[in-house]
Amino acid sequence: MKSVVVGVIFLLVFSACGGSDVEEPEPTANMDGLGYVWMMPKKGTFTEFMTQLDQWPQTLGIIDIIGFADHRLFNDYSAEEREAGFAVMNEVGLSLAMEVGALKEWARTGTNTFNAQKPTWEVFIEEGANIAGIVLDEPLVNVTIFPNIYDLEDDEARFEYAVEETAEFMRLVREDYPDWFIACIEAFPFFSADYVIRWIDALEARLAAKGVRGQEFFRLDVDWNAFGKNYTNALGESSLLTWEQGWLEVKRIEDHCRSIGLPFSLIYWAASLPASQILIDDPAGWYKGIVQMGEGYRDAGGRPDQYVIQTWIEINGVGFPEKTLPETDPHSFTYSIVEFNRQFIPVYPHGGNN
Repeated sequence: MKSVVVGVIFLLVFSACGGSDVEEPEPTANMDGLGYVWMMPKKGTFTEFMTQLDQWPQTLGIIDIIGFADHRLFNDYSAEEREAGFAVMNEVGLSLAMEVGALKEWARTGTNTFNAQKPTWEVFIEEGANIAGIVLDEPLVNVTIFPNIYDLEDDEARFEYAVEETAEFMRLVREDYPDWFIACIEAFPFFSADYVIRWIDALEARLAAKGVRGQEFFRLDVDWNAFGKNYTNALGESSLLTWEQGWLEVKRIEDHCRSIGLPFSLIYWAASLPASQILIDDPAGWYKGIVQMGEGYRDAGGRPDQYVIQTWIEINGVGFPEKTLPETDPHSFTYSIVEFNRQFIPVYPHGGNN
């Protein structure tokens, strides 16, 4: 991780490398430039973060990248707010990543989706954003959950369509933004581990056939609240994964990524929170959830190459956790990052500034 010098309103020097109690063998992948630890907070917090640096100095020393959905940054803030925020990010050496569509029901093809979003990206660049790269918001999921819109005969046709159109989207991004990293997000157990692995291999093969650089990493979104329950996935397959079996299946995806030299990224979130009124009413519900996930995957022997602390949870119009700052408040999002880092994230092994 990195040491950060902040000189906007005050001077802070923090070394995040000393903040973790975890000591484990180093991962196989070097994540320099890709971000070893990401923060992806709930919507409506960009200005809050960028105008209150004194409220999250330890968090700032832990994370390498802050991520937001491109449309949220564009729609929720004025140009002046974004310019000011990007200037702060540049001053403290914090890169921006965007979660974007590759296949969306409102565009249907990789080309249409790219053309629809590129003007927004150009606005951000003009405003001073240092964009490190993009992650693609579950293109295979999108094609699967909107069968009527994509008008394809069956799951196999949808799979092949998603592979081709996602590869084409990536080709277009690589042409215009060759320095950006690109990674795909997909969901488990919405898709089985075997289906996710098939997706990874098929997409990499199609990119290679097009002469396009493959993904810089692959990211998994795990709805771990489904573990221990009768669950029917997107392809109509029923299963009962115990808590331990669920995490071992995630580990199998991680192991496959490693076997083909593809870094494995994992989203940590409180999947238990939306379904539990007890956790919703508990100010520490979010924190308890990500700790539960951290323990589950650690106990299965999991060790991602990239840790992503992310929340998109919104219940009755309220984003969770409700508090974002300060990081000293045990009920805040930033507090959860500091504590999660201490308990679960090994010291970045490659040295230097990530």
